[in-house]
Amino acid sequence: MLKNKSNNRIRYSFEDIIGESQLITQIKELAARIGTSNSTVLITGESGTGKELFAQAIHGLSSRKNHSFVAVNCAAIPHELFESEVFGYEAGAFSGAKKEGKPGKIELAQNGTLFLDEISELPYQVQGKLLRVLQEREVERLGGTGSKNVDIRIIAATNRDLKSLVQEGKFRQDLFYRLYVFELKIPSLRQRKEDILPLAYHFINYLNDQIAQNVKYMSPELQEWLLSHDWPGNVRELRAFIERGMNLVEGDTLTIENSFLFSAFDATAHKTVEEEGTFAVSLEEAVTKAEIGAIQRALKESNGDRTKAAQILNIHLASLYRKMAKYKLK
Repeated sequence: MLKNKSNNRIRYSFEDIIGESQLITQIKELAARIGTSNSTVLITGESGTGKELFAQAIHGLSSRKNHSFVAVNCAAIPHELFESEVFGYEAGAFSGAKKEGKPGKIELAQNGTLFLDEISELPYQVQGKLLRVLQEREVERLGGTGSKNVDIRIIAATNRDLKSLVQEGKFRQDLFYRLYVFELKIPSLRQRKEDILPLAYHFINYLNDQIAQNVKYMSPELQEWLLSHDWPGNVRELRAFIERGMNLVEGDTLTIENSFLFSAFDATAHKTVEEEGTFAVSLEEAVTKAEIGAIQRALKESNGDRTKAAQILNIHLASLYRKMAKYKLK
């Protein structure tokens, strides 16, 4: 699944976007339709939802797929270096500049896709230059006297509300409308909870190969907790949680004890009495869904053999029958 990043080729496709929920299926279908276009795309969503993954998948379906996918994290480049890094510079443009000059990220993306992550952090004074690239399809290097034609597609992403930033005077309105051709809103993980367990098993299978483990199952208690957690860090947080457990697990079953090292999750463990009352209701619902899902998966894996299914679930056969009757499962 992972490839060398140095050649600016994509690492992910739509096949790597795990989930069968209605929300994620609709977004994938829309993104696939957008992929065949050359228009600018604005991907929005909370941190950790997989915005760059979608950007790469869109590039992979486009007519530009055999050319570079160049990613720029607008928040990671110091403001004073942003212009030279993204737009490039000519020889002698500033002290310390290379004698031959240097092409910027825009030129490096020629005939391909330029992905501007965290576009909301783009320095205001640079936003006008990016607008010119979008409108005129040309770029002027720092210290240059002429422009170069560029043929690129721009995909931008943000976890902030650009409309609010426009109203606050922090983001140019004309640039916003240039970016706002197609908006792709990536749902949070808590909005598609039915994808949590498939994602968790996906990470388990991937990490089995990476760290030489042979985990096949998750305990019912762990599945219950995964479904009840809000995942403010979304898929990125889920992967980190599973990876922590995979490094500590012994045997073929991942348990809550393996992963639940009270650190980032302390807030969940220290709720007020009032919060706990609300949480208990949602937890009860989550437990029901988790048990039904776990039983159905065990029955499927055992080809309907209830004795084997009970062994997979690590419960007595009588308990399995009781739960199947309770949830009216066949």
